[in-house]
Amino acid sequence: MAMQLLLIGLMAVEPITASTDFNGAWVIDLASMEEPSAPQTLSLERGYFSRGDDKPDFTVKADGKFHALQSGSYVDAVAVIRLSAQEVRELDRYKGKIVYTIVYKASRSGDTLIRDVTDFSTPDGKPIRTTITYRRIGSRAPQESSLTGRWRTVTVKTPDENLTQRIEVIGNRIRSTSAGGSGYDAIAGGPPVPVKGDAETARVSVVVPNARTIVGFGSLRGEATIETIMELSPEGRTIKVTNKQLKDGTVSSWTMNRK
Repeated sequence: MAMQLLLIGLMAVEPITASTDFNGAWVIDLASMEEPSAPQTLSLERGYFSRGDDKPDFTVKADGKFHALQSGSYVDAVAVIRLSAQEVRELDRYKGKIVYTIVYKASRSGDTLIRDVTDFSTPDGKPIRTTITYRRIGSRAPQESSLTGRWRTVTVKTPDENLTQRIEVIGNRIRSTSAGGSGYDAIAGGPPVPVKGDAETARVSVVVPNARTIVGFGSLRGEATIETIMELSPEGRTIKVTNKQLKDGTVSSWTMNRK
């Protein structure tokens, strides 16, 4: 009887292994994205440029010179160049290296905005380009730059290769690799591991509550930041991804289709 209880106890703590049906390349379906995204807020007034969501991430002089940011795990200096009344170029730098270039261009009417982002921070060194189209929220004051205002996302365009995530399950080991070589290699139920291509302090740990679900817990500077749930469909053709921002409880979700 004692031996039976011992065996039952051992079985109870044995970790669940994720299904190998997760293995393969998966492409994010942009049309499936459900995200309560905050409006993008921009300002180009009196020679200064700022951007952010509900409040500015930063405000710098649009003089083409780099200005240090007080705190940033991804960007520590920003330079903004005013190209015209409707267009600016932002250069983001981290530890002396350009990691992003962003060009904002508003229509002459000021009703729409194009944001062209190039990411140079990828581990493999290959830039990733994404183009986002916005529509103005509310009306524009006559004295304001056509860039100034609050903007709502309309479309996001990027090549499929930038939307592809490769997953590999080997026993209780889970590897995830995304565009540019970013990703992680973790043991289910094991300690947090570094995230390649993310901030230096970014870590992730994974658990497998059942064979068709993988849950990742992300942190930054030792503080829990995000919970990501990947649920494999019964037929193994799609993965439902749900992201929860732990700071404010914001939830976003999308579907990935097998490539």
